[in-house]
Amino acid sequence: MKKQIHAFACLIATSVLILAITQSKADTYGENVVVVGNLKCWARVSIPGITAAGKPISGTYVPVGPSAGARLNGSWSGENPPYDAAYFFRAKMEIGGEQIYDKTFPMGGTTGSTGSTTGTTGSTTGSTTGSTTGTTGSSPPGGGSPPGGGGAGLYAMQGDDELSLDEVVAQVLENEPEIAQLYGPPGARFASNHFNHNATVTVKLTCYYALFKNSVWVASTSVVTQIDPKAYNRLAAWNTTVDINGNAMPSQVQQNIDDLMSVGKNSFSSAKYQVPGATVLTKAQILAELGESTGVFCNTHGSASGLEDSTGYNGNSTHFMSWANIGSATGAGNPSETTPEHSWVIAYACDTLAGGNNPSGAFRLRAVDGVYLGFPIPVSNLVFSSSGGVVPFDNHASALFGYLNEGYAVGDALQRANADYIPIGGSLQNPIPTPMQSRGDLYTTWKSVYLTSGERPGRADAQGRFTQWYIWFDEP
Repeated sequence: MKKQIHAFACLIATSVLILAITQSKADTYGENVVVVGNLKCWARVSIPGITAAGKPISGTYVPVGPSAGARLNGSWSGENPPYDAAYFFRAKMEIGGEQIYDKTFPMGGTTGSTGSTTGTTGSTTGSTTGSTTGTTGSSPPGGGSPPGGGGAGLYAMQGDDELSLDEVVAQVLENEPEIAQLYGPPGARFASNHFNHNATVTVKLTCYYALFKNSVWVASTSVVTQIDPKAYNRLAAWNTTVDINGNAMPSQVQQNIDDLMSVGKNSFSSAKYQVPGATVLTKAQILAELGESTGVFCNTHGSASGLEDSTGYNGNSTHFMSWANIGSATGAGNPSETTPEHSWVIAYACDTLAGGNNPSGAFRLRAVDGVYLGFPIPVSNLVFSSSGGVVPFDNHASALFGYLNEGYAVGDALQRANADYIPIGGSLQNPIPTPMQSRGDLYTTWKSVYLTSGERPGRADAQGRFTQWYIWFDEP
């Protein structure tokens, strides 16, 4: 037996450290490895921040990053490697049980007779058995040689050149050499609120590989892996019950407020947010809710410095929530590991955007797919209708959510809602048309998957609407 094989066998038998290093590659959450003789085929699927099952995903911008490849099996010690190389050529992705894509890349060749072998599963989070099917007589990708080369020299222990023990150790310590790939599985993006709050959303990736020997595609194998985050979309909502002097609201005004809150709660419920029951809350109750929410809808008194609870007025510290109070509750500057950032803050409240003010930071608003909607001056609970007359505020909210449901991004939806129903600022004696304003990302979406400014023209309809809850990218 060649000297390099003896050295490698000795190394494997005596070095637990090296074995641990070669296996650690497969211990990452979302990765699975199938061992097929002298090769290891691997697949990995990931979402930023998802490091274990049950971690939260939120909003309509949830990127999925898949990858696949093959490497040499440093634990293999045979003299005649069964394969020279393995090449990824097909991927299937499922999200929440629905197939997102099934993409095959051109590998060339024809299928010959069929055989079968079974690969063994590595130390991984997924669970699968690697099955291989022989395709004798088929030609390699591109019709000439396997992509990235192949044949003698690919495997560290192959060939007539003798390797020293130090050289073998060096190769193993390099985490087992990867085999260059031509293709990779396509990425995807989806809206978490396609699923109910707290629902497990399984993202499953299946990758297929061609196995080559002497430049011939002789078998195939597959690797399945998955991650299991949970959808987290929860609403905090409250409304005032007093006027600016602390007196109980007139019954018709309170009815207008209740109608507005019903529109907001029903709309967030339709977007699969967990919605609270009571909306007459104290400062302490609201701050507790803000620490667990990802969406906010309120109709209360406000100022450039913060918001009131349900019985607060005129900045009384017992009821008034400053932006600093809210930031402490949401974990601004000290993010929670369990509660995602806010995607939506819709404040039918006076003055919160006065003088160009931006409360986004207090709510830990997402930089992408996050928006704050509010007003720069005092506003009433009535709006001008484009068809004439004055109507209650809930008409504006209904129009806004209606356009969002149609698939418009928030910038377009808000512009249309403001055109249909123009909020009344100032006073009824001196009314000032006061469109609702925004801070944050104008491409934020309601139910459909988030699209960037560059993606929307190619995917949305002629009016700018897009309603699909996921997209995938044809080129990885």
